[in-house]
Amino acid sequence: MDALSSLERTVVWRFDAPTRAELESFRARLAADLSNPRTPPPVRPFAVVTPAGLRFAESLERALSVRGARVAEKRALSDWPRAATALYAKSFDPDRLVRAFAYEELWRNLFPRQDAELWMLDDDRALERARAWKAELRQRVRGVQVTVQGVFESFEAGLHAFHLPDPIDLEREWRATMALLGPETGASRAG
Repeated sequence: MDALSSLERTVVWRFDAPTRAELESFRARLAADLSNPRTPPPVRPFAVVTPAGLRFAESLERALSVRGARVAEKRALSDWPRAATALYAKSFDPDRLVRAFAYEELWRNLFPRQDAELWMLDDDRALERARAWKAELRQRVRGVQVTVQGVFESFEAGLHAFHLPDPIDLEREWRATMALLGPETGASRAG
């Protein structure tokens, strides 16, 4: 799990801000994603192994299991950049939308396959245990640090290898993930 690759070093990425029309289209798509009328299945604790972490998936699952956070079920999540936007975007403020747009483009450019895995955990205690070890696991299963250079500003972006929802965000993030996963999408298999 401690192997290093070129993607684990800092990357510099040039970002051209979206036009007003692109940003409005992005905002409308995000609003639609977040207001999907389909009733999701009951909320379950979950984790997502992102495109940056898929090569470590087996080791990550073992590490979680040893810490009492067993993966009960896995499903493919084929458009991680879009799902990540729905999980992380908490405001439609124009500045935050531009940043969300940049993150989504960054995921798409650095990880063209865009695949991720949604892992349903056994129970709430499993999520608590995983969250207790989150910082240590992020040290072992590193993502990608990117300096995003825009025309007027630059910022640091971290593309993590895995995502664990905060307890306060669990229901909102579950609904967003289920809306994008769709009823027929993603192979389901036991962990």
